[in-house]
Amino acid sequence: MKAEEAAKAVGGKAIFPIFAPGELGDNPKAFTDFNDLAGKSELGKAGVKRQLGTAVSKILLNEDRRQQQSQKLGQAQQTELRPQRAARLR
Repeated sequence: MKAEEAAKAVGGKAIFPIFAPGELGDNPKAFTDFNDLAGKSELGKAGVKRQLGTAVSKILLNEDRRQQQSQKLGQAQQTELRPQRAARLR
């Protein structure tokens, strides 16, 4: 909950690790963060790298899409705001 609040406060995203099946069974509090994933999980550092790489790539892709949509919207608004030529009166 605190990670999500902190991420929201700075306009970021909270990323949480996913552990191997069965690892959380007996003592789920022993597996809570990426440090635990690297040191205690059978997924190890490779799991951290894979999960963070995937999450960060997804976030960057979504941000690129958002910026492109914002640029398109801005261009459309500029087009709408251009003054129309006055009709010639004879």
